[in-house]
Amino acid sequence: MMSNSKNILILLGFLFLSHFIFTQKNQHKSHVENLWNDVSLEIDAANLSQVKIAFNKFGQYCIDEGLDSLLSSKIKLVGKYYAQESEYFERIKWYQYAVDSLCSKKFLHCIEIRRRLSDIFLYVGKHDSAIELIKENLDFFKNEGSLAAITQEYFSLAEIQRDKGDFDMALEYYEKALAVVNESNSPFYKVLARNNLGVFLSQTNHLQEAAFYFRQGIEYLNSLDTLVGKQPNQLALLKGNLGGILIQYKDSAKVGEVLLKEDMHFGLEEGEIELGFNAAIELSKYYRDKGDYYNANLVLNECLHHPRTKKLSELRQYSLVPLYYQLFLNKLDEGSTHSALKYYNSYDSLNKIEESQTEKNRIEIEKSLLENILNAQISYQRQQKELKEKENKVLQEKNKYYQFRLIFGVSALIIVIIALILYGRKRIVLFRTRKELAENRFEMERLEREKKEVELKYKNKDLTDFAIDISRKQDVLAEVKIRLSEIRNQKWDDDEYKDEIKSLILYTNNNMIVDDQLKEFQENIEELNYKFFDTLKKQFPELTELDKQVCGLIRLGLSNKEIATMRNVSYKAIRMSRYRIRKKLKLPAELDMVEFLKSME
Repeated sequence: MMSNSKNILILLGFLFLSHFIFTQKNQHKSHVENLWNDVSLEIDAANLSQVKIAFNKFGQYCIDEGLDSLLSSKIKLVGKYYAQESEYFERIKWYQYAVDSLCSKKFLHCIEIRRRLSDIFLYVGKHDSAIELIKENLDFFKNEGSLAAITQEYFSLAEIQRDKGDFDMALEYYEKALAVVNESNSPFYKVLARNNLGVFLSQTNHLQEAAFYFRQGIEYLNSLDTLVGKQPNQLALLKGNLGGILIQYKDSAKVGEVLLKEDMHFGLEEGEIELGFNAAIELSKYYRDKGDYYNANLVLNECLHHPRTKKLSELRQYSLVPLYYQLFLNKLDEGSTHSALKYYNSYDSLNKIEESQTEKNRIEIEKSLLENILNAQISYQRQQKELKEKENKVLQEKNKYYQFRLIFGVSALIIVIIALILYGRKRIVLFRTRKELAENRFEMERLEREKKEVELKYKNKDLTDFAIDISRKQDVLAEVKIRLSEIRNQKWDDDEYKDEIKSLILYTNNNMIVDDQLKEFQENIEELNYKFFDTLKKQFPELTELDKQVCGLIRLGLSNKEIATMRNVSYKAIRMSRYRIRKKLKLPAELDMVEFLKSME
């Protein structure tokens, strides 16, 4: 009987303990859910300040209870909201905490957190910190054996090294990515690796190698039975990139033009607006170089007035900046000053908004990083203070004689810390002020250079028009001379009439060369091209003064006939002069002399 009672008591105790543990777990779970629900409600209400308070409370509870996996997943979610609100301080604080304290346990959420934190580091030029984070992701995926993910991390490392200016390392990472995808069965990454490598090679002027990888990607996609998912977009992108290279070569320019048009129309119709804009800009440059301003403006206006372009949100209006800039250049070269100014105003207003937002974000990030460092220092100092206070209490119990000295020491330490913090903040403000002054000075110098370039371009155009005007006057006078000679050679009875015609011919000869105008024209050429003449003299000392003057007229784009008229020599003499100059310059037959001379400073 007593044995049965004992067993019943044990069973009741076990049931009570189980119920207590179960109840505690449910309460614990319910409390965490309530804390997160508070965060979600504030996010839905778009109340940024309350989101910060609610999530800090949730995060501290997770830290105290050791809920690392849950906290890392929620940091990832709330980070997206902070990014939408351009809130950098809280986002950096929690990302950095996750990387330092949570991600050693290899939660999958940490992959995305490290990527986002690396993007922030890149934004403020901290390339080495970004590389360190991406390499941690790469090591994780190598252990997991995920080829597609390994490829993506290699892409990220290559892009960071390219932005850093280390092109050799960037190329190495792109080639590693290509080697990995060749072992995988992912058509998407096989094409992406070739496109990324081709783009990098084209940016570093290895155009033939770039075209090779673009063709490989196109051939691979064309070999598939059907294109699914992102593959049509990839095909259009590859064609556009290949077209951008082909239009640079005369024998393949037409093919490149067709490929770029396909890319442009695909991007506009399928919603890939930036893809279509990039293709249109390349086409516009190609047409402008040919002097075809109608088509150069047509492709850009087609993009600007497309229905999808008109639906762009305010946040994406900055993508129109390069279109307006190209239209400005087209109209400027075309000589339409009023239209050029209109497009420049549109370009300048959008560009300033974009630059202002970028600078604001950059300053905010730097401020957040500095505040994080200061907060870490203050937190460490607070911990040190608490430790000192505990030691002080222990010492006070042992010997009250040391109490005053300990209090004095702690107070002095606090004063020094505060002084250091205030001094640090003052240094930060001074640094920012100097930086802003330097940036403003640089911007003023840049605007001054642009102003001088525009003035020089207009002066060069006026000089060319002046030369053509003189040439036309010379042609008219030459024609008058010929006609008067014909009249004189006819039979006349009146000798006095013949003498008068002979006098007119003599007058025409005396005025064939307008000395003052030609002298002024020569002085203007020398003033505009003094750097050019110095370069010619240094690189090609065998050129005579006459050769250099002819080079200056050729550089203005004058024809042989116009130059002959200006120099008052025969057309054949100028042709022979150009032939001798080409030999002295050692130019190959396929290289245009005018473009070569224009390229020289």
